[in-house]
Amino acid sequence: MRVDHVLPPENLEKLIDYVWIVQYSDLPVDKREDLIMPLGHLNIIFNFESLYDMVLDNGSYDKVPNVVVVGQIQSAKKVFYGENVYQIGISILPPAFMLLFNLNCNEITDRTMTGTPELWDLFSALKQELSAEARVRHIYAFLETRFELYLENDQLDTEMMDYIEAHSAEFSVKAMADYFYMSVSTLERQFKKKMGLTPKAYADIIKFSSRIGDAEKLQSHYYDQAHLIKTSQKYTGKTTKQLSETQNELTLKYILEMSRKKDGQS
Repeated sequence: MRVDHVLPPENLEKLIDYVWIVQYSDLPVDKREDLIMPLGHLNIIFNFESLYDMVLDNGSYDKVPNVVVVGQIQSAKKVFYGENVYQIGISILPPAFMLLFNLNCNEITDRTMTGTPELWDLFSALKQELSAEARVRHIYAFLETRFELYLENDQLDTEMMDYIEAHSAEFSVKAMADYFYMSVSTLERQFKKKMGLTPKAYADIIKFSSRIGDAEKLQSHYYDQAHLIKTSQKYTGKTTKQLSETQNELTLKYILEMSRKKDGQS
């Protein structure tokens, strides 16, 4: 059993949150349902074991290809794994998505798309590596090559993302627009094109996900309990009380554990 993430080298920090690894063998049927929650980034996922399903917004099941790009999501999504799970994913920030695919992020919000031929070639190369560590190194080498021009010239502007992370607790679209000398309509249009979400939607996700491991801190940033419960159900499929209980879902359990460690909780 293995769940882990590997932070990027310093020169990729503006593009990649981390590379994550999930590996389970002989997963019992009652442990195969997982919940994926919004975290403000997109994912490229390489699947090395059993095929799995994602539940779409209309309630239907969709078989996920072995190389898939998952856009920004705005609410919790369910997936159902097979007997064996071995996935390596790249949690990429929106600027990296635009550079890799020459697409606006909002084109795949709440959607998935099959990987490009270049990503399938990378997947084939990863299968030749003998360890997860070697695969992660290969992924970061691939990304450094793809982004070399942009890294050398430091052309990526992440000020808007940094602003929202710093002000998510008491976020105001008008205040953000004033800060960047834009009208609200211009800010919302440009931000959604680049990020796949409106500034408010992105701020709401950051506000919740960055405090999910600390119940008291989470509660202090919502004006009433009903609002917090509604938000928790939207992003995790669970109430705040259910979040405090033992989780069966692999990804959600891992996110909670990592958040609690970050907050210094046992």
